[in-house]
Order: sequence, then structure tokens, then C-alpha cells
Amino acid sequence: MRRWALALTAWAGGSYFGVRPSQQLLLQPACGYARGFRGCRRSHAHVDAFARQHVALLIDGDHIGPAWFDACLNAARGLVDSGEVSTALCFGAPHLGNSWAAELQRCGLMFKPVPREATLNQPGDPNDIIIIATAERLGRTVPGVRIAIASTDTDFLVQHLRLKHQGIKSIALVPYSSDEDRCRQAGVAVARFHVDQPPADFEKAFETHYGRAYNATEAQHVFASVGAALKSLGYLSEDERPFPSVKSLAIFFHVNQIKPAQLYPWSLGAFLARDFLASAVPNPGGMTFFEAAVGRRRPGS
Repeated sequence: MRRWALALTAWAGGSYFGVRPSQQLLLQPACGYARGFRGCRRSHAHVDAFARQHVALLIDGDHIGPAWFDACLNAARGLVDSGEVSTALCFGAPHLGNSWAAELQRCGLMFKPVPREATLNQPGDPNDIIIIATAERLGRTVPGVRIAIASTDTDFLVQHLRLKHQGIKSIALVPYSSDEDRCRQAGVAVARFHVDQPPADFEKAFETHYGRAYNATEAQHVFASVGAALKSLGYLSEDERPFPSVKSLAIFFHVNQIKPAQLYPWSLGAFLARDFLASAVPNPGGMTFFEAAVGRRRPGS
């Protein structure tokens, strides 16, 4: 299979989040794509009825950093018989193109800067919007392409279903079993990529904060009740499932002026939010939450 890289050619039209709506996505032979990744094994992804044709990998740079690039690429390569990825793109804030230059080049990833300062008055997360717009255009213009989106953002569950409704085949690449379970429950094709570092220690964070043992059964009830409350108060959209995402919790804490509030790990944030639900005010709207990519202390940073 020939390797391809994505190119953008713009023609006249207005702009939305820094990308003209009339931009055409073209495929060109790639000249510098890495053939293999030393020290990495192909991911043993369990994907039901996912055709093993050429795959376009789209990495959400707001949630996936250089420490996870190899794992994402390995998982994507494991989805195709040839072991090659036809398109490999990483989307993120413009300054990351310089900060991550060495890793992007080593992995053969093309970086797509997504401006933020001009998007604050627009609805939705700019990175999400550009990634889905790219997936839709690839799905319409490239015969047989499969879109693999690497992210830990639960907002993409709805977007995968949107792509499916349009007849575009996509798959979520996620690092944790909890992410995988949510995808399966939503009917979204999913594959795990494996990272050396463990996820955040939810139990330890809980026990440190509350001074008592963490109970997984209790936690599931809390997540369900808090998620339902956040949805009823408008902190989750109609399309989002009732789950206490980082974004919904961040906006909830801000609107209700809850200080201090610990947002990470999100499981602890859900427990903290529970104590304020009875007196909480509805989401007034007009707010968007962005996670800073610089200074993160997470495995994918």
C-alpha cells in the first residue's frame, strides 16, 4: 500500500476556527513517513467488524502528547494488514508544533495548528471541530478510508456516532479500560493503545482527600447520579451521555463559584461536585473549557 500524507489547499471562502470551509483535503505520496517504530509492538486491538483497510490516524493534541505518540501509531498500524498508516496527523495549539517538533518528525506525524485566540466566541472545542471536519472530508473524498481518532476526550463519542450516521467508518483509540467501556456502551468501535505509565491513582487521591477507603461500587453510583444531575442542569448537552466529564465538572465548579475545587483526577471531581448539587444553579451557557497542553502532569504530556 502506498503511504500518503494529507495536504490542505484553500480556495476562496470564509474561515471557521482558522480553517476555510471550502478547503479541500488531498492525498499526496508522503516522502518522510516512518516505515516502522523501533521498540514497539503492534497493538492487539479487539475491533468488531472493522474493515482492515487503509487507516487515517487523527491525534487530539489537547489530550495526547509525545509520550503516547508511538503507542497511538502502533495501535493504528495494528488495524491494517499492511501495518502502514495512510495519513497521520496531530492537531493542537500552534505553539506545540515547535515544542513537539522532534517527536513529531521522529514519528512521521504532520502537525496541524489549531488557533485558539480567535475562537473564544464560537461554540464548541476548536480542536474537536477541526478533527471531525477533517474526518468528514476524508471520509467523503478518500474511498474506503477508516478514521482512527486518538483521544481521551469523551466528547468524541457523539462525534463517532455522527460519522457513523454519515456512513463514515471510524474507531476510537483510547488508553484506559474505562474509556474502552464507555465506547462499547455507546456503540462506538474502539481499540486500546497501551502505555507504560499507569493511569492516575483514583483510589489514592480519594483516600488522601476523604481519609477513608475508596469503594468502587459507591463510586459508580456517585458517577451515575452526578452525571444525571449535570445533564439536567445543562452542563452536558443533549447529545452527551450523563457522565461527569472533566469539561462539565470544570464549568460546573466555575459557574457555582466552588473554590477550592480539585478537577483531577475527574473521579474525585465528581465526588466533590456531589456535595453542591442541591444548591447548584443551571448552566447559563456561553462557556467553553480548554485543557492547557503545557505543563500537564499526565502520561501523554
